[in-house]
Amino acid sequence: MPYKWWEKSDAIRHPLNVIMDPEKYYVAINNIIPAVRGQFNNMPKKVLIEDDTLREGIECPHGLWGRNTTQTRVKIAKALEDVGIKEVQVGFIATDPIAQELVSDLKRETPSLKLVCHVRTTKESIDETVKKEVYSGWMMISINDVDLQRIPLWSGKKIRMDTETHIIEDICEHAVSAIEYAKDQGMYIRAGSPSPIFDPLNRLAALLKAEDEAGADGVWLGDGPGAGIPEAFKFLTLMARSIIGPEKDIEGHWHNDYGLGTANAIAAVTAGCNVISCSVNGLGDRAGITALEEVVTALEILYGIDTGVKIEKLWPLSQLVSDLYGIRLSQNKAIVGENSYVHEEDPHIARVLLSGRKWWGYNTINPEYLGRKQYLHWGGSSMHKGTNSCTALKIAEMGFSYNEKKLDEIIERATEIAKRKRYTTEEELEEIIRSVYK
Repeated sequence: MPYKWWEKSDAIRHPLNVIMDPEKYYVAINNIIPAVRGQFNNMPKKVLIEDDTLREGIECPHGLWGRNTTQTRVKIAKALEDVGIKEVQVGFIATDPIAQELVSDLKRETPSLKLVCHVRTTKESIDETVKKEVYSGWMMISINDVDLQRIPLWSGKKIRMDTETHIIEDICEHAVSAIEYAKDQGMYIRAGSPSPIFDPLNRLAALLKAEDEAGADGVWLGDGPGAGIPEAFKFLTLMARSIIGPEKDIEGHWHNDYGLGTANAIAAVTAGCNVISCSVNGLGDRAGITALEEVVTALEILYGIDTGVKIEKLWPLSQLVSDLYGIRLSQNKAIVGENSYVHEEDPHIARVLLSGRKWWGYNTINPEYLGRKQYLHWGGSSMHKGTNSCTALKIAEMGFSYNEKKLDEIIERATEIAKRKRYTTEEELEEIIRSVYK
């Protein structure tokens, strides 16, 4: 059965109807009841996180090129190594001088990291990759009618398009030849389609079977256009697993054009995908790709799957990448955003105060476990009146008795501050309360 932290001896049942790891996080009961868990029979015990920040980062639009130096990427690689990442994607090293320089530096500075690259289905690309002593790669084979037009551009291989039988024969011959040659050179290859969401299923099934029989070490399923939905990738993963069997890897790579990167990754994992390509803060081309901090935290906490990544180090990693690349995070970014542990609405603040400020008052993860702090802000949605309002509870917490007139004055003064700078901090509210009650 998959790893499940909530079955450890120190996990406890809590009145909120959750199971808690007391100092870290909790899971709601209905996430882990048999009726739900029974849908995940194909889920792996462990998932390998392959980080793609070093490659996708350079594809991130709007001026990142100047910041994405080899020195910057080595710093990020060291931080990735520190959080527990074992594999990083370095790009097209057969043709990209910047990627070649990066490989040389990473071999010297982060020798424990396994370097993975894009490798094309040509002898020249494979030879150049092996020459740089990188022995792990993604090999993508185009199989839909649009993508098939690209094969002759770099391989010289012409695909007969007159019949479906000829198309499948030529695709499979092309793939088998490349995989067998790469394996002869000692490479570890995950091969597949860059956009299976568009591929005719008969071609995809034939390709995966041919790749498997040619000795590929695993399947690679991409979503470069970011056009897939979770149900589709669950189906495609189940299909791939049925063809290659339970032992070989299935890796997925999803772009986030519809905001479904994490959802697609999780859906694929529940169907048997065991390698996830992602990037810190979701950096990447266009809207980016699956965010490392989101998928790791969800898999570890909500699904009980071991990723080998240290959750408590994700926020410093996120901040480092944001600072080095000069890309500010959205305030409401999941897990690492500025607002992740800020409460401003009246009932939410009230729940935190009524819990005695326990971390689980209105959080599912202990902010301190992530190196964060919980903040209470008084804004437009928290300036309520009455004995049960969060302001009245704050007054009581400070040892003062309820007084409606004083409460009105406190709210009025706090509202004036919030109008000037969007919210009133808890420290500012405390100063107002002490002033009114002196």
